[in-house]
Amino acid sequence: MTAQWTPLPATLEPDNPLWRFALAAWTIPAVEQHCLALQGRGWSVTRLLTAAWQASLGQAFTSESAVVLQWRTEVTAPLRQLRKQLPREHSTIASLRSKVASAELEAERMELALVFHHTLATTASAAPTEQLIRDNLRKAAPPEPQDTETERRLAELSRHFFRLSPNGASRP
Repeated sequence: MTAQWTPLPATLEPDNPLWRFALAAWTIPAVEQHCLALQGRGWSVTRLLTAAWQASLGQAFTSESAVVLQWRTEVTAPLRQLRKQLPREHSTIASLRSKVASAELEAERMELALVFHHTLATTASAAPTEQLIRDNLRKAAPPEPQDTETERRLAELSRHFFRLSPNGASRP
């Protein structure tokens, strides 16, 4: 039984500043490594990327819209689960696994387009960007308590995301 869909916006902008920030962040091997490790601990990579992007704009991370949460739960997460269930080493299944992985990436892109659509009106914070990044990443956390390994990864991610922000060393 499928839940009733929250209406999607009539138009979305898949190639938006949040998506470009995510692409720039993903070119940093440590960002990919830490994000995927946190994903394995129940974190949402798109929430992490959104939190860092909002901090780079001086915005505090806030709760996500119902449509974003529904998209993540009913589209992105099932595609990820399906990809993980398909054997990586099976040559006959490789093409299917690759297509599911591509669909998962496109679902994440649409998820970020939904986030972008719903966060345009967010007001800026006066907090310094580096501290705001750390605060936003913590706000994006799942409800479980954080351990030292998670805190270490968050500190590393904060440093890398700060370098991508306008206050850091480079811009996406």
